[in-house]
This record gives sequence, structure tokens and C-alpha cells, in this order.
Amino acid sequence: MAKDEALPEEGAEEAPKKKKIKKLPLIIGGVVALAIAGGGGFAYLRMKQVKAAKAGMQQVELEHKPAVHDDHPPIFLPLDNFTINLADTQEAHYLQLGMVFEVADLKAGEEIKNYMPVIRSRILLLLSGKTSEQLGTAEGKRQLAKEVLELTRERIPEPKEDKEKNKGIREVHFASFVIQ
Repeated sequence: MAKDEALPEEGAEEAPKKKKIKKLPLIIGGVVALAIAGGGGFAYLRMKQVKAAKAGMQQVELEHKPAVHDDHPPIFLPLDNFTINLADTQEAHYLQLGMVFEVADLKAGEEIKNYMPVIRSRILLLLSGKTSEQLGTAEGKRQLAKEVLELTRERIPEPKEDKEKNKGIREVHFASFVIQ
């Protein structure tokens, strides 16, 4: 009967193992459920933050609405980059400049394109007379933009329907400005 007595001991050891094995899926399921709940809670809070941020941005957009001319967004006409030697006497400096014209409408943009070779030539002549000291300050850059705007407007013929007398060019913007 020694063999019979040994069997219950083996069975006694197997019974607790089966209970542990049955608890393992419950523990894994609980961890997964907690992870899902945590992820869902995080997603809910994140969506709430995004909605609040969007509402805040909409409020800012209403308060600071950009100026739109003639009920349409501005139209930009990029110019090819300029690379020019500056008029410095002590050291040789050159300027790499990218500009963009803000124009009133597509018709004005097409008119400017017709005169682009002349406009570029006049801008090159203007730039070649500048020094790095003149262009190195914010005020110098503003002055250059003003001068480019004026000389460009001088070259383009007066359109009949332009009430503002700006010849279709609203502003000159710098896309790049490097002095070396």
C-alpha cells in the first residue's frame, strides 16, 4: 500500500498547481483590463485637452484675425534669389537675398511678371550700392524693403482700376537675407 499512499501525495501536490494555473489567466486578464482602462482614461483626458486647446485657438483666431485685403488671402510672387557684391571698401562682402512680393491679385502678379527683367535689373543696381553696415541692421532691412517697393512701383505702368495707386504691389518681404 505504500504505492497507494504515494498517490494521494502526488495528487495533493497537483491540486495546488492547478489552482495557481487557474489564477494566472485571472491575473493576466486583470492587468490587461487595467491597462485598457488606463489607456481609455488617458485618451479621454487627452481628447478633452485637445478640445479645450482648439476652443482656445478659435478664440484667439477671432480676436486676432489677420488682415485680408479685398476679401481674399494675400497672393505672393517669389523672385529668384539675388547674389550680389556689396559696396564695402574695407572687406569684400556679398549678399544673398530672397524676396517675395505681396500682390493685390493674380492680374497684378501677371503684370509684374511681364516687367520682371527690368525690375530685377533695378533691384541689382540698388543692392550693389549698399554696404554691409547699411544692411546689417533691422532698420537698414526695412529701408531696403521700402526702396525696392518704390522702385518696383515706379517701373510698372499705372493700372486703371487700382484705386490705391500701389500698382498691385502691397509689400516686399524677405525670404532669406545673408551677408557674408
